[in-house]
Amino acid sequence: MSADLQAVAPVLSDLAEKWTQTSYLKPLNSEEKRALKVLRRLHALIKKISTPAFFVTVNPHDLTSSMVAIVGGLDIVEWQAMSSFERAKFVANHPDVAAVAFNIQITNFVDVILRYKHGPCTATC
Repeated sequence: MSADLQAVAPVLSDLAEKWTQTSYLKPLNSEEKRALKVLRRLHALIKKISTPAFFVTVNPHDLTSSMVAIVGGLDIVEWQAMSSFERAKFVANHPDVAAVAFNIQITNFVDVILRYKHGPCTATC
């Protein structure tokens, strides 16, 4: 399925553009027909096994995060004036501060972006 989607990706973009103007357009050539067939297969899979999972990789960069400074009780200007070595030394000496800063960032991501604390996402999300 992944290879099929990659193969028809440019055609899907063209179809999406056409469908924004009117949703009643039918595929005009074999490439558009193939793209529509792939979309129908994808739709069938979603109906059968539910929507695809959404994966997010979060990689905190403790040496540039102003949240580390705030949680650590430092002034942001002071934090920005520190060298990378000084920041690394601060984080190494205060791993709890880095962990709390990371927790704040992840919690806000989950609450604001994923809207988890508001319950499961519905069609109106």
